[in-house]
Amino acid sequence: MTINYAEIAHKYAIDVINGEIPANIYVKLACQRHIDDLSRKNWKYTYNPPLTDAKGKEYRPGDRVCAFLETLRHVKGKWKGEPFVLQPWQIFVVHVGFGWVDNHGIRRFREVYLEVPRKNGKSYLSAGIGLYMFLADGEGGAEVFAGAKNERQANAVFKPAWQMCKQDPELKSYYNVAIYGLKPDSGSLGTTTDYSKFERLVGNPNDGDSPSCYLCDEFHEHDTPLQYDTMTTGFGARVSPIVLITTTAGINKDGPCYEKRMQCVSILKKTIENEEIFCIIYTLDEGDDWKDLSMWSKANPNYNISVFDKYFESKLLEAQQTLSKQAIILCKNLNIWMDSYNSWFDMELWRKCEDMSLNEDDFKDYPCFYGADFGAVKDLTARVRIYIKDGHYYVFSQFNLPHDVANDPEKTNYLRWVREGFIETNMGRTVDFTMIEDEVYDFIVSNRNMKEFALDIGFSAWPFIQALERRLRDKYGQHFCDEMIVEYGKTVKNFSEPMKQLEKAVMDGRLTHSGNPVLSWCLGNVVVRYDKNDNIFATKERYANKIDGADTLIIAFARAMMFDGTNNAGNDGSLL
Repeated sequence: MTINYAEIAHKYAIDVINGEIPANIYVKLACQRHIDDLSRKNWKYTYNPPLTDAKGKEYRPGDRVCAFLETLRHVKGKWKGEPFVLQPWQIFVVHVGFGWVDNHGIRRFREVYLEVPRKNGKSYLSAGIGLYMFLADGEGGAEVFAGAKNERQANAVFKPAWQMCKQDPELKSYYNVAIYGLKPDSGSLGTTTDYSKFERLVGNPNDGDSPSCYLCDEFHEHDTPLQYDTMTTGFGARVSPIVLITTTAGINKDGPCYEKRMQCVSILKKTIENEEIFCIIYTLDEGDDWKDLSMWSKANPNYNISVFDKYFESKLLEAQQTLSKQAIILCKNLNIWMDSYNSWFDMELWRKCEDMSLNEDDFKDYPCFYGADFGAVKDLTARVRIYIKDGHYYVFSQFNLPHDVANDPEKTNYLRWVREGFIETNMGRTVDFTMIEDEVYDFIVSNRNMKEFALDIGFSAWPFIQALERRLRDKYGQHFCDEMIVEYGKTVKNFSEPMKQLEKAVMDGRLTHSGNPVLSWCLGNVVVRYDKNDNIFATKERYANKIDGADTLIIAFARAMMFDGTNNAGNDGSLL
């Protein structure tokens, strides 16, 4: 019996749009985009037309991919050995993603972006598509790469593909598949006819590859777009190459995956036009109550197929009872992008405190507390100023980087923030502390309501602080220096209560900040560690997640919150 895949894909789209299938706005927009495209007249693309391959055999592009996938067999779990049966949502993704072609039969979509939570079969689907591109797409000498940041993730896609070939003699024989290696972890696939290959790709690739298909699984784990860029720039020699990005949500909103996601959202909303990227994102809508289990099917298209009620019930209970697990469950089971898996701050509340129209000059007559954090000489240097007006805190921030660090092509967020004016740079490979010393000195001298300059005096800061003290002592005397400059060590004792009070000020709406995205990024990177007395401390999950701005904000706030209306914040050393 011939399966009408086009009809199934169309019905899925209609059922989503009509509300018969629970779906979020991005899935609805993806379906509507396809329905709208079908009605376009005299367009350069045609959906699933009859084509003829190099051997003179007629086929339809969308049908051929779906039919190939359903010849494959599961390699693990309760379905091991059983044929792979595509679900309607998978047919929609595959049939639409591969079915549109131009007048020459070349695929319209050069890129497919599928964002879907765990347990919905995305890696298996990616493995099957990889095998299709390796064996059945008709590309001579095909080169298919299962790319990932690490070995484990690359194997998540390549291993099932290797096992499918290993366990299926008919597939192996029909396509003349050569299986290399005793195990998929160290193996590869090839063909003995046209020397096509299917391999794992970990980390940064070589420039010499000529990929016809790049499978990028869990793109959210990539810190840079280098692997993606190298693969896609190698497409030039191919007639109809394709990128398949399959990913869950993540925590790196300054990485290449979130940037790609934002591009896809803009395409779906029609704020930008790109006819060569197919995108669909399974998640909850803004405002949906994640505590309502009936909402979870919106984010999980394989609900009660490969992921079941009992599993979701346990995850929901875990998220409600264990705060430290909540973020990762929302991220991985509902596909909601987070700022950190164990994030200290509710970043939505922080964003509600933003006012980019704030002008620091309007607060010169109010008490000011200046905090600074001097990291390594090649790292981010942060300064935060907090003004107090009628019991409300107003926050302004500055950041510096050496020019060479800021222009590192792998640090795309730094490049953007420098361009937008949120990070200042100086020439060279290290921070110019002399420039910052002049800035701080001039600020203290010119602001009569400056109360304290507080910082953690690490190794890098000693030359800076000695020079600043000498200049202030020469101008105002030692007593002024003793009151103005406060050493505030980054310890649990010093940070716990200010962190709690800072969070309360944000929740109560008693703090407004100027919207510097570098400070917001640093705050979003903070994770909290508790001691046995429920004291908290700010730390981070990995080196790349800088928190210098957050540390500086806490230091400045710690001094500001103790202000009693006198000349200083009570610098008696009690917190040092």
